[in-house]
Amino acid sequence: MWWLAVGHSQVGGMLAQVENKTPTEWMKVCDRLGSELSTTATVRRMRRILSLSYHDLPYHLKACFLYLSLFRERYEIKRGALVRRWVAEGFVGSGCEWTPEETTDKYLDEFVGRSIVTPTWVASNGVVKCCNVHDIMLEVMMENCMDENFLLAGKPKQACPPAACHGDGNRA
Repeated sequence: MWWLAVGHSQVGGMLAQVENKTPTEWMKVCDRLGSELSTTATVRRMRRILSLSYHDLPYHLKACFLYLSLFRERYEIKRGALVRRWVAEGFVGSGCEWTPEETTDKYLDEFVGRSIVTPTWVASNGVVKCCNVHDIMLEVMMENCMDENFLLAGKPKQACPPAACHGDGNRA
């Protein structure tokens, strides 16, 4: 993994050399860097390996995995709010043994155990109260969302296609 440290120092050096530090110039650097990262063979291999995290999941966890892509990178996701969202979306039904909330807690614990999410706050009893998604894992989630047609992503204020809108498709 020495190449990762070298890569970090190279990127840092490149960023330090930006002369005109305007938002436009930073966006140019970001675009160049992003396109390079997406084409690097090592990064492609790493994404394929991380994609196994999704493909290896039991069916009942896949929608919950994809739902995590709604949160921006490093956003602190509160356990209670996430549990309520998954239940409200219908990703978790009532099982014989557990309530939907208990089932969802088990799902989140599974994601922590698989390193799909990173705990950011753990209570004294060991329960993860907040977590986030690493940026590279978020990219993998987004790729899987596109493959599964799970989310419709668009620009703000962009009209959604009538078939994708909830309701009758008429917008006010």
